[in-house]
Amino acid sequence: MLRQHCSAGRLTFEELSDRLGQVYEARTLDQLFSLTNDMPDPEPHPHLAEHLPQLPVVAPTPRRALATHVATYAIVNAVLVAVWAATGGGFFWPIFPIVGWAALVAVHVVSVLRAAARHDDIG
Repeated sequence: MLRQHCSAGRLTFEELSDRLGQVYEARTLDQLFSLTNDMPDPEPHPHLAEHLPQLPVVAPTPRRALATHVATYAIVNAVLVAVWAATGGGFFWPIFPIVGWAALVAVHVVSVLRAAARHDDIG
């Protein structure tokens, strides 16, 4: 990557040599990242783009997004209740995220149902 920046004229040969020396001395990823943070992302090779497949953008359907939201709600809150039970019970503090998040899930359900109703009216 550093050589690409040098060939693009963003680094001199001396800067390239200094940075390559720092690459070999680096012990952490942060040290490596700091060597290219001031550089823009390199452009892919022009001929490479011709050979890459054009993948379609796949967005989740509203019902799939709702199912994911509900499943996440159930799993996270089950874990919270398990933590509450494992720590000796007492005041049922998981009620706060359960009720708060349930309101958001309800809003999501209503929006999906309304969108489905509008779609049925149109189609």
